[in-house]
Amino acid sequence: MCARTPTGAFANALHALTLLITRQLLSELESLDPRIDYFIVPPLCPLTGSPYDFSQATLLIARAVESTNPGSQEGALSDRELISS
Repeated sequence: MCARTPTGAFANALHALTLLITRQLLSELESLDPRIDYFIVPPLCPLTGSPYDFSQATLLIARAVESTNPGSQEGALSDRELISS
């Protein structure tokens, strides 16, 4: 998890919005049918730069792909296991 405390009004507003979205996500996950499999991946931390600076979008997308690639994680499920679950 990112440990940096937001500073400034805009950063605090974005942080509050993120917390609200997280709470909504948790609520929705709790109401899912127990037969539905879902996976939660860790956030891309540490992040550098501003959350509203999109100049690093390509790099962040590449990091997200790599961090969620099952083959890049020890003990991860194979593609076949992911498809069958």
